[in-house]
Amino acid sequence: CSKSPDPAVIEYCASIGENTLAKCRDGEDNDGNGFTDCGDYSCSKSTDPEVLSYCAEVGETDLAKCSDGKDNDGNGFGDCGDYSCSKSQDQAVIDYCADKLEITWDKCHDGRDNDGNGYIDCGDRNCEKVTNPDTSVGGTACQESAAADAATMDKQCSDGKDNDGDSFFDCEDWDCSHNPQVTVCPKDSLVCE
Repeated sequence: CSKSPDPAVIEYCASIGENTLAKCRDGEDNDGNGFTDCGDYSCSKSTDPEVLSYCAEVGETDLAKCSDGKDNDGNGFGDCGDYSCSKSQDQAVIDYCADKLEITWDKCHDGRDNDGNGYIDCGDRNCEKVTNPDTSVGGTACQESAAADAATMDKQCSDGKDNDGDSFFDCEDWDCSHNPQVTVCPKDSLVCE
């Protein structure tokens, strides 16, 4: 819509856009895109210096704001659960968040939301790429079929347990049903209809 050639549509989009200082600090999702105030790119990446200054002021970008237990920028994520902290270039923030983020095998299996982003263990995308410290087994923290041999993979994919903690069990877990080394899952489920 915002790129429409229709002047009426362009005018409407401009009228609801989150593109002024007032709209970037009113606590509302003015443009209805699911992001509010400085959590919306139209504010945080604005060309208006006044808006940029405000967003920098409330943004979670320094150690104080990345460790205060608050969602300072109002984007729904606080502290290390906010990408502005977890992907920070500030070494003090990097060091602080390294201890908090779910980026280790143990933290991806402890049943806790270590980084406070609302997602636990394999429900947290940070755990998806955490590799198994046992290199003889291989796989990632969130892989039901992570095992050193096909027999163990088959056992883990048919034991009735959610071995990787992602809320999917055995052959209903993509890791089992789409792993060619797993033989206990029906392969006809791989065909797209």
